[in-house]
Amino acid sequence: RVTPVVSLQWGHPMVDYSKWDNFEDSDEEREKQKARVLKEDTKAFQESRAKSRQEIDASRKLKLKGKLVESGLFQGLLQQFTPEQFLELRWGGDNVALFGNFISCKSLKKRPKLTYDSPAEDRYHCAIFFAVPDFLSVDQIRTADDEPEPVETVLNELSGDVAEKAGKANATQFVHWVRMNMRGPRDVTGDDVVEYLPPCPERFKGFYRYFLVLCKQSSQVLEWKGQRISKTCIKGRELSDLQAVLKAHKLRPVAANLIRTAWDEAADEIRASITDT
Repeated sequence: RVTPVVSLQWGHPMVDYSKWDNFEDSDEEREKQKARVLKEDTKAFQESRAKSRQEIDASRKLKLKGKLVESGLFQGLLQQFTPEQFLELRWGGDNVALFGNFISCKSLKKRPKLTYDSPAEDRYHCAIFFAVPDFLSVDQIRTADDEPEPVETVLNELSGDVAEKAGKANATQFVHWVRMNMRGPRDVTGDDVVEYLPPCPERFKGFYRYFLVLCKQSSQVLEWKGQRISKTCIKGRELSDLQAVLKAHKLRPVAANLIRTAWDEAADEIRASITDT
């Protein structure tokens, strides 16, 4: 310990109390002080980390929305929404959806695997996989593996002429797969009300966009209001108003992804397997 300085003033001993601040704390007091400092530092770090995550999430969601704007999804198909998360759509190997990349029909024969965030097990989702013709030329197509743009330049809407082309291309939708009542972060549960028909575009028709839209259901279990369609049936798969289907089932879009493909020999093989036309 530091001993307080004692001095003489007018012949009397005086204690210099300013030196008392130099006294050492006891071991118990030092441990308490360390614990307080650690708690404060931990809280500050967690708050900073949470703020950073929010900023990253906001930036990421904005970029995801920009990719969907570029894809033409909001031109007569769905009302604009900001994705709440990233939706992984994988057919195996390197065949993963990257917001408009090309995958051959041959690689799309099996139903894709979906992975998404679902922190609460009581939340149910619905997946809708559908096709529409493309409206872009090959040199205009940009995908998620292109050079990323700064957040400030993310596309908010299509220009007039491009928007018109997208709207015309989106006039009719062809549904390839609908799975409802999925529980948890993967598509291992649920009910295929429209069974998976692999992409099979016609020859000489150019590129097609294939969207997978993930929606949250308003209640745990929903009944499909349309007809159930088997994988060998092509009837009843055409739609003219996808937004009306979502509204009728009280489905709220939370994520989406897409690929592009065009005819190859596998498409003819798939069409040959269709028995109910």
